[in-house]
Amino acid sequence: MKKQYIILGLLLITVNAIFSQGQKINIGVTAGINYASLSSSESESLTDYKGKVGFLVGGFATIRLTKAIAIQPELLFSLQGANFSIDPNKVFISGDPSSPAFFSEIEGTINEAMILVPVTVIFDFNDTIEMQVGPQLGYNIHREIIYSTDIQMDGDFFKLESDSKKAELGAILGVGYNFSKKFLLSMRYAYGVTKRQDVNTSVLSLIAQYKI
Repeated sequence: MKKQYIILGLLLITVNAIFSQGQKINIGVTAGINYASLSSSESESLTDYKGKVGFLVGGFATIRLTKAIAIQPELLFSLQGANFSIDPNKVFISGDPSSPAFFSEIEGTINEAMILVPVTVIFDFNDTIEMQVGPQLGYNIHREIIYSTDIQMDGDFFKLESDSKKAELGAILGVGYNFSKKFLLSMRYAYGVTKRQDVNTSVLSLIAQYKI
């Protein structure tokens, strides 16, 4: 957590220094859809995570450094998470072994509401194509677990919000296409470098941005 605060502080100092130099700044709005999932580095993880569709909205400020390079801080609200399934053969489940549901697969959805602060460096290859790379800070403001099967795991199997870190540090890589001087469409991939709820976040987004 301390590392994340240090990185956030450095990002804010950098952006403030850029603003103070009077660089050309454009602001705009962002909206898009995402395909998000979670992943575990544990080789014997009990849970199989699959992707789910969500969306994001927010705003951005593009700070032009040179003709070919810009820095773009953003503030986004994102709905993401993952679908999951658990093999009951890997865990102990109390109940009636004669019940047909006793050996059924456990399935459900994890819904998460996130506040995201990406700061990307933009490299313009020409007037239309650009590459985006940079860090992203994320903070979970709501987490909900919905089971689609009759069998449910105990509450401590998926940690509650108060039982785990809500913040994460991620990395972004994307490519964008400028249809005009005001409208951009980009494909972006974000990966949570630090774990949150003992898993890493993985999000692929299709994003539209409009400069005001």
